Amino acid sequence: MIYCGAARGCDDVDTSLCVIDEWGLVDCTDGGCSNGPEGQEVCWGLYRSIASSSFWTLIELFGEFPLIDMHSTPWGRVLGTFTAVFAVAVFALPVGVLASGFEDQIAKRHAAEKVAAAAMGVSVEVPVEADDVVMGGQSFRGKVYDFLHRKSSRTAELFAGFTRLLIIGCALSFMLDSVFGFKHHQNNNSPSENYGWHNILSGVQMLAAIVFALEYVMRTFSAGVNPKYAGLHGLCKYMCKFHAIIDLISILPYFIGMSFFPTSPAPSFFLLLRIFHFERCSESFRVFDDIILDNLDVLSVTGFAAGLLWIFFSSVLYFTERNNPDEEMANWYSNIPNSMWMTMLNLSGECPLANYSTPGKFVIGIIGLFATAIFGVPIGILGAGFEELIAKEHEDKPDEIEIITEPQMLNTTSVGRFSKFCHDFVNGEGSQVAATFEQGIFVLIGLTVTLGVIQTVPDWKDVGSSFEFLAIAIFTVEYIMRLIGAVADPEFAVTGSSPFVTRLKYVFSFYSIIDLLAILPFYYAYANPNSWIDQHDEYLRMIRLLRLLKLEKYVPSISLLDDVFRLKKDILTVAGYAALTLWFLFTGAMYIAERNDHAIGIDPVPLYGCAGECAMSDRYTTYFSALPLTGIHLTGKYC
Repeated sequence: MIYCGAARGCDDVDTSLCVIDEWGLVDCTDGGCSNGPEGQEVCWGLYRSIASSSFWTLIELFGEFPLIDMHSTPWGRVLGTFTAVFAVAVFALPVGVLASGFEDQIAKRHAAEKVAAAAMGVSVEVPVEADDVVMGGQSFRGKVYDFLHRKSSRTAELFAGFTRLLIIGCALSFMLDSVFGFKHHQNNNSPSENYGWHNILSGVQMLAAIVFALEYVMRTFSAGVNPKYAGLHGLCKYMCKFHAIIDLISILPYFIGMSFFPTSPAPSFFLLLRIFHFERCSESFRVFDDIILDNLDVLSVTGFAAGLLWIFFSSVLYFTERNNPDEEMANWYSNIPNSMWMTMLNLSGECPLANYSTPGKFVIGIIGLFATAIFGVPIGILGAGFEELIAKEHEDKPDEIEIITEPQMLNTTSVGRFSKFCHDFVNGEGSQVAATFEQGIFVLIGLTVTLGVIQTVPDWKDVGSSFEFLAIAIFTVEYIMRLIGAVADPEFAVTGSSPFVTRLKYVFSFYSIIDLLAILPFYYAYANPNSWIDQHDEYLRMIRLLRLLKLEKYVPSISLLDDVFRLKKDILTVAGYAALTLWFLFTGAMYIAERNDHAIGIDPVPLYGCAGECAMSDRYTTYFSALPLTGIHLTGKYC
């Protein structure tokens, strides 16, 4: 935890050779960086005092852990883990209180609007456009309208499917061309065995662009059949619709770009915008539009407040950090435009830089405690509005959740007495001994899982092997009894079905498979000591973690999650489509923006990660390498 970033003329300091005295003063002479003439420290311990420690602890309480890989003591890691699991949640309460307050105010505002509208006899429902109600007629223009806008025939539906396939083809060709074609141009048009692939992929994009252009022209030509878009004014109204704009900006820049910049991937990127055509299936971005319009006044106020905070804290940090002895810190805050980028990350809850001056540390503390809550309010409004609007649109057809009714009663006289005894015993029914056995099984599950975790520690691989053998024997007995008792289980047994079919249904059930995966590898490894399974038993032992799912009976977490997913499936579908669309588009944009950025932005280069190749061009070499990085950015992290 020794910091030498502000030491002038000291490179590659080996902090392991530094000496720390009883007062926490650091001398790194042996590590390659001598102290000043009067013993002034050039390196110092980040946790040398409670005052210094308080800032780094504050950063961790924000949910950031910039020094987590430097904790060399087990207790440091234990405290860091405790902070991440428990303390962060408590520390975030002020942020939650502010966000909740805004949400309550928005709810009150919407309730007041509904009451006012009801008093005036005005409906607050937003009418839904229904362009497809209009019939085109028998003219050529009308037939084109029916074909493209109304999809009134099987051929029209097939054409719509074909255009969607072209959209997917455009996306895939753009991704693959970032691997094959564009590298050819980056190498000064040198011969490349992959250039043939580039020609094929470019041909797919050109074909798609031509089809999209013809479709756009015919859609615009036929739109006037609808009275809403009749005449010049109506034509302009149609061309200003969301999908019409997307159609235009996906093809026009492509043809212009290919005419002037044929070797650049930028023109092809615009074809990706056609992904928004799948919007007609889920209408997620129309939902966002409605949310923004519905909450425009609140978003204006909170957005303006967020903008003021951004500018204010950017300016303050510029004054506190522009002369920071750490060159990297001073560079990022050398002017207010530079400061605004880093401050925006701070306001969004990120802290990629942490070696602030003392005044800067106070500012970062204020940002983390209060400013992030206000800065994040617009995001919370969009999220709350999104769920509210989707729920309102589907309130007439609520998501169906399976309601477990009374199980079908079995004819117990047809079930053998021993089978009934096995079923009741393993399910803790019928006697105190059975209940104790069931509880003992769950305790055994916890012990074997804990043992499996311990056995991953070096030199502890064989700890508890005899106990594992005993546990496997008990789990085997339990499984056999469950198999025998399956004929008495209403979940599997149906009146009139044979015992063999009933037990076969149990064998292929979810929890039966979990039980088998937890015990069969053990027997196979024991019977074949030199087999592949025996040689990789450290991996197979982890299968025992699946036994935790058997605790579902007492802690119904998985089934509860399943109910939640089904309850929110409409919201998740719409939001998922929007998220994937933005992910693909921003990945393409980041790839184009960063693929030629060869500047090394990290100095000195760390020993992990990029291993010396730290330019953005090394990270965004292809579309596929940009995909996970952009996904991380969209989750709010900036690595």
